[in-house]
Amino acid sequence: MNTTLKQPENRRAYRTEIDCSLKFNHKPSSKSLRGRCLNISETGALVIVPMQVPVIAGQTVEMSFSANGMEQLEKVNLEAPASHMTAVVTRIDRSNLLQDAGVRVGVEFRR
Repeated sequence: MNTTLKQPENRRAYRTEIDCSLKFNHKPSSKSLRGRCLNISETGALVIVPMQVPVIAGQTVEMSFSANGMEQLEKVNLEAPASHMTAVVTRIDRSNLLQDAGVRVGVEFRR
C-alpha cells in the first residue's frame, strides 16, 4: 500500500520529458561531473547527479547540455536553453538513490 502523499505542482512552465547527458558543475565544491537530464522546461529542469555531489538547495550550479540533448529539445519544439546554463538548486530528492544511481536535483535557470 502506497501511503505517500503527492505534492501539488508548483511549476510555472510545462516540463517535457527527455533523457540526455549533461555536465554538472558544482561551484561550491569545484566538482564537475556527468549527469542526466530527465525533464526540462523554459524555466528549469530535473537532473540526476552522482551521489558524491554535495548539493544544497539555494546553491548556484552550471550545466552544459550535450549535443544530443540540444537535438532532443529541438525535436519537441521547446525553446532550447543555451547549451551552457547557470541555475539555482530548488529541490533535492534522494528517494530513488539506488534506482537512479544518483540524486534527483530540481533547478531553476538564471538568464
